[in-house]
Amino acid sequence: MDKKKSLSGFCNQNNAFLRSILENAKFDVRIDNHLYNREDIINALNKKNIKAYKSLKSDIGITIEKRIPENLFNKIKKNYFEIQDEGSQIMSLMIGAKKGEDILDYCAGKGTKSLTLYNQINKKKGLYVYEKNSERLDFLIKRITKARASNIKVIYDLNRFKDFFDKIVVDVPCSGSGVWRRKPENMIYLNEEGLKEHVISQRKILDNVVKYCKNDGLIIYITCSILKEENEEQIKRFLLKYKNFKTVNLKKVLEEKFKFKFKKKDIKWFTLYPNELMSDGYFICIMKKKIFKNL
Repeated sequence: MDKKKSLSGFCNQNNAFLRSILENAKFDVRIDNHLYNREDIINALNKKNIKAYKSLKSDIGITIEKRIPENLFNKIKKNYFEIQDEGSQIMSLMIGAKKGEDILDYCAGKGTKSLTLYNQINKKKGLYVYEKNSERLDFLIKRITKARASNIKVIYDLNRFKDFFDKIVVDVPCSGSGVWRRKPENMIYLNEEGLKEHVISQRKILDNVVKYCKNDGLIIYITCSILKEENEEQIKRFLLKYKNFKTVNLKKVLEEKFKFKFKKKDIKWFTLYPNELMSDGYFICIMKKKIFKNL
């Protein structure tokens, strides 16, 4: 695995990505669109002399011009919004969570996407979260409790959920190359060995979640990386191994909901580079489990 080769994918874009690392990260928040609308919250922020405007692509996002001091932010936050980068919001919205579905947020982390999904299903039952790391799990449980998200079910043992879920969200641990703007020192620390460890871990996670996906269900693979080893190459390996999965064409949702434009007719996966929206960088691919009928 050649680190220089890994970096070539975005270094060839007139160094736009590398230049974007020098820019300050945006300060985005996600509203609870079942309770509020963006115009009202933006007006309320403006009255407090906090300049804010609608995010470029996310219809649940507000971008605040200058980062708010934590003590002031906590006073005005209430339940109006949660901090979430616009790129992360877009990934969450592309999952398309719906009421009545059984959804697993695997590698749920600290719960940012979990709460967005919970809002998408109008806070009804059906969202399950799993996090192996005990420290992140403790934080996740505290956050769910604080948000009074009582319908989110925390899972500790997945054995009884074989062929159960309509959608499995796999936001895997990765190099974090899509968020280098926030942590530029990680660009220096990334090496071949570390990248290889991430790739192996991601493969194991994908292999593990397959058995929990029901027929006609979806696995949504997400990283905050822009490296092909963690993204496209992982998907290609997965599809070679699991012949009963195929990629879902993302062109319609990306063009209609988020106003991206593509010349290709079939978008098998999508990389959001940080320089496009001055957001964090993400990769997403949605794979559907095909039904094989018994003859």
